[in-house]
Amino acid sequence: MQARTFCCALAMCGALMLSSGSLALAGERATGAPTIEEAWHQFAIPQGRTLRLFVARPVRATRAPTVILLHEDRGLTAWEQHVACLLAGAGMTVLAPDFLSELGPQRGATESFESRGAVREALLNLSADQIMRELNGVVAFARDLPHANQPPALVGFDWGATQAFRYAGQDHAELSAVFVFYGATPNDETLQRIQAPVHGFYGEKDVTISAGVAKLKLRMAALNKPFVPVVYAGAQHGFLRTGDAPDAMPADHDAHEQAWTRLKSLLGAL
Repeated sequence: MQARTFCCALAMCGALMLSSGSLALAGERATGAPTIEEAWHQFAIPQGRTLRLFVARPVRATRAPTVILLHEDRGLTAWEQHVACLLAGAGMTVLAPDFLSELGPQRGATESFESRGAVREALLNLSADQIMRELNGVVAFARDLPHANQPPALVGFDWGATQAFRYAGQDHAELSAVFVFYGATPNDETLQRIQAPVHGFYGEKDVTISAGVAKLKLRMAALNKPFVPVVYAGAQHGFLRTGDAPDAMPADHDAHEQAWTRLKSLLGAL
């Protein structure tokens, strides 16, 4: 699968400089926005593989909210990196792990796969236990960053939202909040263990997912678990990605704008 042109995906964030195999931003995304830096890190999971992490953060001495961004079933693409960069421009430290690390041809990651079908198959072959164990390692890594000011928040899209929701119900999960974009709901046993507030983002026309939101809201309320879902009128599955395209459907575009504003506001309040 061909990787997208990275500098195009990050054009809104500033000018790019390539140095020592990592990408770094020069200048500021907007007047008054913090200068940010970005780099790739290798993170070794104890008794497991090495995950590749894309990290974007403000260049400043003060502490910042920490966000772990979990990718869709497309793998870690330029789009997730772009989102990470924009959130860093809003003052957050963002880590985006590639769960296809070492799974591609010649032990490559997302960009080494020849097709989206191959990407999805590789993700399906990961066990739930392995994903939770590796995500636990990423959370611990994020929590221990010297510039982190609290437990990290999880933001997941599609496949990543399913993993974020499931991880929120793991024993001893320490999170400030969880944000799920159109992902599947975990089982009731997992729901009962959730401690962090969960914010949901759903498309009205994404009926496979959105049809269960009302029932889920009632169940979370019965369990006394903080859950605030929003179903965006007329929006399809994946609206945060597709709603930003020049040819986006009006409902997807509107949902994209509303959801992006809501996400930044909620993260900024942590």
